Amino acid sequence: MNTGYVILLPRELANPWPSDLIAYWRSLGDRVGAEVAPIRPPEIFHPLNSGQDLETRALQIRPEVVLTCQPVDLNIVLEHLNLAEADRHQHLHLLRCI
Repeated sequence: MNTGYVILLPRELANPWPSDLIAYWRSLGDRVGAEVAPIRPPEIFHPLNSGQDLETRALQIRPEVVLTCQPVDLNIVLEHLNLAEADRHQHLHLLRCI
């Protein structure tokens, strides 16, 4: 199937975010996919005011975007990628597209 990849973007409402961060969250992914109906959050989040303190967005990333991703075995807490200067620019550009 050529349906793309759906990601869920939760936002806890109990801890207020600055308005510019909310605007970024609402637009995140608009260049690489389309908004779709979010799934119901996992049960672990329901004690937070019966799930009412959580806002969610879901995006379906287009298949051609997903297929450009290269998996990397990397612990993002302890490690970092050693990229050549030319590759750094390309990877940063991809992050800005999202």
